[in-house]
Amino acid sequence: MSRICDDLTRLFIFKVASNCNLNCSYCYMYNLGDQSYKRRPPLMSKKTASEAMLRIRDYSEQSQIKKIVITLHGGEPLLQKRHWYRWLIKEASDVFSNVVEYEFAMQTNALLLDDEWIDFLFGNEISFGISVDGPSYINDKFRVDHKGRGSYRSVEDAILRLSSRSNLSGKWGVLIVSNPIYRSVEIFEHFLNLGVKKFDFLLPDYNHDNPPPWPSEKLAEYYIELFDRWYNMNDPEIVIRFFHAVMNGIFGRPSGIDALGPQPISELVIETDGEIEPLDVLRISRDGFNNIGCNVFDHSIACARAKPLMQKCLQNQKVLPRRCLDCHAFSICGGGYLPHRYRSSSEFGNESVHCNSLIAIYEHIFSRMDDDLRRASAK
Repeated sequence: MSRICDDLTRLFIFKVASNCNLNCSYCYMYNLGDQSYKRRPPLMSKKTASEAMLRIRDYSEQSQIKKIVITLHGGEPLLQKRHWYRWLIKEASDVFSNVVEYEFAMQTNALLLDDEWIDFLFGNEISFGISVDGPSYINDKFRVDHKGRGSYRSVEDAILRLSSRSNLSGKWGVLIVSNPIYRSVEIFEHFLNLGVKKFDFLLPDYNHDNPPPWPSEKLAEYYIELFDRWYNMNDPEIVIRFFHAVMNGIFGRPSGIDALGPQPISELVIETDGEIEPLDVLRISRDGFNNIGCNVFDHSIACARAKPLMQKCLQNQKVLPRRCLDCHAFSICGGGYLPHRYRSSSEFGNESVHCNSLIAIYEHIFSRMDDDLRRASAK
């Protein structure tokens, strides 16, 4: 199956806060080896954000890009004040006017997501997802504050605030880091009961230097059980993004996410100090791995894209081993998420550390879909 996918950068991640009010044990920003956050300002300044948008505008104009997405990220992006975001929205309108269409998105831990923030985000058409890992007994083992206290009750309160507003149904969702120690279906049903309709279950961030602590079949079982529960619902209002991405791949379409598919990893990160870096999850490789020596004050987006690490991201399938390129699942996974392919001795010239799990997941989903299509065609 073939697909057409250029390597232009259309997604820009603004690390508007390098600090966080949580200290999640698995966080790739703080707790998987990289220490770069320690030398950065806690919040992005207006000067840095403005300069970044000017660089993005110039790149978009030169590359004839029609639309971009700026994801507001951290750390915790709600540590920035609303007046700063009001300025950002006005500045974006001025900078991008008549050049490129744009939209804002946000990923938040929701600890500060009160009614005022909800009104502000939706009033300014900033879509967002909430990071949470399950009921309190799961979430509060990993998503804790700097004193070790769980965060679930505050997040549940935010979710219930959102669920109570029928006009916002389906306009927000939750992001869950998958952990096969627990049952995916229990987590899924827990949030369904709270009124959540949009989900993403992220693959956990391991690589070949730091492999998962469980047998590969456990992760496959986690996703397969979840898929069957979701697929049997046959409810188009309930979305699990990972499964939509896999199904897109089966039909030969781009996955829509950077974690799956034979496609360039083209997004760029703007840090609070203005440094331009590739995909932020790559920092799990080693301390300082993402530092390519570019910043928005002295370098263009094109300059950052030309750096060796960024070129590895854009051309990541070229270094895959032959067994990946010949695999029947390659058109779906593309060798797996780039950070999960890392090994210090060979960098990204490896299959995903989750390879066996991914193949089992894809085969199960394909089988379920194939059975349904065969039955439908026989009628």
